[in-house]
Amino acid sequence: MDRTLTGQVNAGIKAQVTGYLLTQATKRDRTSGRDNLSLRLTLVPSGALDQAKGQLAQARAQLGQEEARLATAEANQLKSHLDVEKYGPPGKG
Repeated sequence: MDRTLTGQVNAGIKAQVTGYLLTQATKRDRTSGRDNLSLRLTLVPSGALDQAKGQLAQARAQLGQEEARLATAEANQLKSHLDVEKYGPPGKG
């Protein structure tokens, strides 16, 4: 949300980061009688959180794929072991 403030002296202020305005307050200075503007902004850039959530979802999907590959490899190993026991040369005994 863009906000415009006007006063006796106007100055251009450019943001160094993208974020959200949480609070805006003015407080009168007792000694000078001037109003002091106080702004409170979020520290998280607006798109960074969405990007991080997307990266987390992608990493979780990749982890799921790797877990599925591991389960398949373990099942193949067990099958190979059982085949060797079933069809391999007879053991000593």
